[in-house]
Amino acid sequence: MKKKTHSDKAIRLIKSQQKCLTKFGGCPNLPESIEWPVSVDGSELDFLAQIHFPEINAKTKLPTTGTLFVFYSNSENWKIIYTEEVLPEAARVPEKKDNTPFLYRESFRKFKTLSSKQCNSAPYHQMLGEPYCIQDNNMYPGHELLLRLDSDWRIDGPGWIWGDAGIIYFFIKPAD
Repeated sequence: MKKKTHSDKAIRLIKSQQKCLTKFGGCPNLPESIEWPVSVDGSELDFLAQIHFPEINAKTKLPTTGTLFVFYSNSENWKIIYTEEVLPEAARVPEKKDNTPFLYRESFRKFKTLSSKQCNSAPYHQMLGEPYCIQDNNMYPGHELLLRLDSDWRIDGPGWIWGDAGIIYFFIKPAD
């Protein structure tokens, strides 16, 4: 039997009752030096997630420092930003324009390490491990799961729904 390594671990992002820097929705603690991402038509993208790596208490392939920001509008308009910059205490509000992004409800998250194939009920937000794809188990050959975000319309969740209660997957090349 193959011995599991830190690369086999999946991390579930579960609801936290305590305020922390890892969160879904609300406004990001995006440093001023980083421009708010925009779509090809110039519209500001919706902020989905802020993953603060020092809060992960397990050995994984992920960095131990820095923060990942996830912005999204549709499958052709999204942006993932990684920064080592110190995060400002105050969250940053998007500029007020005609195309201001939608703000999802703020929902703080903590991390729970799982064996890579554990998945019981939605919403199931996950980093790394097996992607547990609902339609195509080989969505991106040569890539691995970075982040999976389920539709999460619960009152204590961010309030997003992807299509017909679907899932958004973000994949990354192992070298990245």
